[in-house]
Order: sequence, then structure tokens, then C-alpha cells
Amino acid sequence: MNLARVIRSDRARQRHRLPREPGIFQVLGCIVKAHGLKRDFLERLKRAVGDRRRNEGQSLRVRAKSALEVPPFVLVSWEEYGLVREIMATVDNPYLVFARSPEEILLSTPLHEKDPALEPGELLHHDFETLLMAEEARGEIRDGGSGSPRNPPVGGEPEMT
Repeated sequence: MNLARVIRSDRARQRHRLPREPGIFQVLGCIVKAHGLKRDFLERLKRAVGDRRRNEGQSLRVRAKSALEVPPFVLVSWEEYGLVREIMATVDNPYLVFARSPEEILLSTPLHEKDPALEPGELLHHDFETLLMAEEARGEIRDGGSGSPRNPPVGGEPEMT
């Protein structure tokens, strides 16, 4: 092979490399560091994961996705490292890599249970709380509504007794 051709092909390949996506550890490390999370968050997370049911009356709000810059490498203390590893062991779903706040870490499991086929673009650009609210609304529409006085079925008024 010609040396010049090999050099040109290597340089061409280097120009077309895609940027490396951040891994779960980098994302969680940045969240732990940016929000100053401690062991109490892990206890809260274990309770949330243990209790799979969501509070039906809980008010969800639409909000913008947090802007958290995730560097290729994250430097954390030994305590933060342990916390990140325990979070990774507690919450094991593919949506975790798209979380950008502690609230999104907590909501990643219920969201993954509601719809495990969400696109990465949706997860990157929309807050998990908003996506979860949309999935719950779709579920109510598929089920034909709840029929409760606050949410009467389509085409009818609630009965007054």
C-alpha cells in the first residue's frame, strides 16, 4: 500500500467519527455533583422504586428539560462514586442515561414501565414528568376515560345524586 493513501484514509476516518455519547455513569455523576445529592436521595429512590404505584391525585406539571452539560469524563469524590454506583444498581432501565435531574432519575422507572419504546430524541428534549403525564393521558384515552365526576365520559354529563 502507498503510505500517502494510508495516511489520507486514516485522516478521512478521523474526520467522520461521531461524538461519543455520555454513559450512565457520566450522567449520574454530573447530576450527583450538580445537585449535591447525598445518601438520603438513595433512600428516597429505593422507596420510589419499591412502591411501583403512582399517586393518582398527584399533580404533574409541564416544564422544560433541564440543561445539564455532561462532559466526556466526570470527576467525583469517593462518596459520590459510591452513591452513583448504588443508584445505577437500584435503577436499571435504559431511560436513566437521558435523565438530567434527580426528579428525572425518580421518574425514569415509572416512565419506562408506561412506555418502554420512547425515542431517544423525545427523552433528550422533553422532561420525564411531561412525558409521563402524556403517557398517562394516552392510557386514559385508550381505557375510555375514568368516568369519574371530574373526568366525565365523552358525550355525557356526570350524574348528580
